[in-house]
Amino acid sequence: MGRNRTATALLHLRGSTKHNAYRYRDRVNEPIVSTPLPDPPRRLPKHVKQAWTEMKDRGGLWLTSADQFLVLIAATYMARYRYDELKSADTSLLIGVLGKLGFSPKERAALNLPSGST
Repeated sequence: MGRNRTATALLHLRGSTKHNAYRYRDRVNEPIVSTPLPDPPRRLPKHVKQAWTEMKDRGGLWLTSADQFLVLIAATYMARYRYDELKSADTSLLIGVLGKLGFSPKERAALNLPSGST
């Protein structure tokens, strides 16, 4: 099985689309999401809203409205984690979702963000 395709937005952040631009010609019609991550929905419990807002503040450079479903999952798990309500399997899920959102050192490094912006 081959590797999963890297998102064009991530490749653009890394600067990969400038080098060997011909490789990305078939991606010109991919949707580009430029709207920022919205505020947390009103219906969420207070602790989940706080986790959402913290993720929005820390990931404001790269999180968009398309990430809101993963942010909801991560914020819910983070709120439960802070109250020691997670089992070890749930903690692994939280770490995985945070990584997908760019909150792990490896994923942040892959974003190629300017220093001091994280």
